[in-house]
Amino acid sequence: MGCPQCGTDNEDAARFCHACGAELQAGVAPGSSQPRVNCPYCDASNPQVAKFCNTCGQLLPLLPSTIFASRYRIERLLGQGGMGRTYLVYDLQAKEQRVLKEMISEINASIQDREYYESYFHNEAEVQDRLRTLRAVPTVLEPEREQDGRRFFVMEYMPGDDLATAMQKRGRPFAPGRVVGWALELCDLLDYLHTYTPGVAIIHRDISPDNIKLRGNDPDSSDIALLDFGIARLAPRGHHLTQGLGKPGYAAPEQLRGRATPLSDLYSVAAMMHFLLTGRDPNVNPPPFPPASELNPRVPQWLSDFVALNLREDPNQRSPSAAALRDALERGRAGHAAPCPHRDPSPGSGDP
Repeated sequence: MGCPQCGTDNEDAARFCHACGAELQAGVAPGSSQPRVNCPYCDASNPQVAKFCNTCGQLLPLLPSTIFASRYRIERLLGQGGMGRTYLVYDLQAKEQRVLKEMISEINASIQDREYYESYFHNEAEVQDRLRTLRAVPTVLEPEREQDGRRFFVMEYMPGDDLATAMQKRGRPFAPGRVVGWALELCDLLDYLHTYTPGVAIIHRDISPDNIKLRGNDPDSSDIALLDFGIARLAPRGHHLTQGLGKPGYAAPEQLRGRATPLSDLYSVAAMMHFLLTGRDPNVNPPPFPPASELNPRVPQWLSDFVALNLREDPNQRSPSAAALRDALERGRAGHAAPCPHRDPSPGSGDP
């Protein structure tokens, strides 16, 4: 069956052209012996040369060994979410492994929906590029551009697991000292993000164990990096973000109600700490959170209280800023009680 838009020959049963994605008239599929690839969305079988699924019209993943943009050899698909997928690639010019992230959206999506996907993908690439000097954020090595109808950007590759995978492999909670160390790294990063300029904060809104990546293969000695800035946004100081986005269990209650401030990120840090200290996933077992020390007797009482304080529903009852969160953790680790929260008018405290 010839495509009326680009002329490419398609199987008779195809609903969408595998080359350009145009909708076709359905027919009867003939037998075929050419190599096939299954669509990750509808599991339909497609010719290996297909770019779009001939059943649902979705953009198909790049296959291993494909040379993309005349530079990147696809090694394997690392992951896929609602709006993007990531690949491990080999950069033929730099002779190093990289991560390539591409935008995905339904081929038959409305113009409004496509603009929505594109705005979030562009935002992620732009925010990460702004933060290229920070060790705790993967460095963008090639900024966002389009090639062969695929919108993508390329960033550095870190060989370690994310913390959700590391926990699954470990099969038990992490040592409290290790969790505190990771939280201190996050606090340093969030202090930078939340005080990005004198009048603007960057609110991440998606801090969770699967978005925290180890920079090495040993969880006991590896630093971390924060991934996935797809829903991060710049917000004028004293204002909140109005879209109720975030991962259930890890997103603060006010964030899910469309009132995210920098304090919402601090809630997410505490929720992540609770998971790493206890193994209880709040995405599976929704709040309220039992005290961490009750679920894991190895958790010191001061740390259990600190986590509980920053999981309070009222943002005004949490630590007032990332810097205050870091200071309280450092005092607790040194054997001093963490202070009670108070409103702090300093930059980055937010205004719910």
